[in-house]
Amino acid sequence: MKKFFTVLSLTIVNIFLTTIIIACGGGDDDKNGSPSDTYSLSYFLTYKGETYMKYVDWENSRTTSFLRLEFSEGIPKGSEWNLYCDEPWIKLRNKRGKVNLSSEDIPFTIEDNTNYEDREANIYLDVDNGIPTSSKSTTVIIHQYGYETHLDSGKTISFTTNRSISESSELSITSLKVYQIMDVDWGDGNKDVLTKNDYYSTSDLSISHEYSSNKTYTVKLRFAPENENTSFSFIVRKKQGLEKVSYYSGGTQSVSIDNTKNVAILYSDKSGFDIRQY
Repeated sequence: MKKFFTVLSLTIVNIFLTTIIIACGGGDDDKNGSPSDTYSLSYFLTYKGETYMKYVDWENSRTTSFLRLEFSEGIPKGSEWNLYCDEPWIKLRNKRGKVNLSSEDIPFTIEDNTNYEDREANIYLDVDNGIPTSSKSTTVIIHQYGYETHLDSGKTISFTTNRSISESSELSITSLKVYQIMDVDWGDGNKDVLTKNDYYSTSDLSISHEYSSNKTYTVKLRFAPENENTSFSFIVRKKQGLEKVSYYSGGTQSVSIDNTKNVAILYSDKSGFDIRQY
C-alpha cells in the first residue's frame, strides 16, 4: 500500500505541473508572439520601394525622391508613425503621421554636398503598436558623394605661370565650360571650386587669383565627368606668364607656351586634349 500511494502522489504532481505550463502558455514563443503575429504587426521603410539601402550621389541633389512606409495589416489604423534622420541635409516633407493605408510615400530632398568628402545619413521609421522585423528593414541609408569622388574619375591639366613676366599680379581663367565640377589649385596654397551651377548661372564663366610674389607657380585644374563623359574648355589670355601646359594622355605631355599669345585649352573624351595658341 505504501508503494501505491507514492506512485499516485507523483502522478498527481506531474498532472499539476503540466496544467500550470499549459495555462502559462509554454514560455518564450508566446511571450514574443508567434511568427505569424509578428509579421502581421511588422512595418518597413524603403527607398522608392526598392531596398533598405540606396546611394544617392551629388548630382541628384535638389531633386525630389520618395521614401515608402509599409504597414502590415495587424497594425491598428490610426497608430502613429515617426521618421527620424541623423543629418540636417536630408529634408523630409513629413516626419510623423498616422497609419491609414497599407503604404505611404514621403517626399524628401537632399542639399548639395559642398565638401570634398562623402557623407551619409540614416533615416529610421518607428511605428506605435508595430514590431520591426530588423533594424535593416526600418532604416534607409543615404550616401552622398563629395567633390573628391567625382574629380578622381575625371581629367587633370596644369600649366606653369611665371609671375615675373606677367603684366599683372592677377591670373584669370576665362570662358570656362564646366559641366560638373572643377577645382583649381593655384600653386600657392589656395584652391577654388566651381560647379555646373556656376556655369549655368552666367553667359561667360571666369575665375581669377591674386598672387603676392613674382615666383613661378604650377596651376592645376581638375574636371569631373558628367554622366561618365568628361569635356571642358577655357582660355588664358596673353601676358599672364604662361610658359608650359602639361597633361596626361598615354604618358605626360607638355606644350611650350608663347606668353604673347592667348591660349585656348579644350578636352573631350572623343577628341582628347587640344592646345591652341593665337
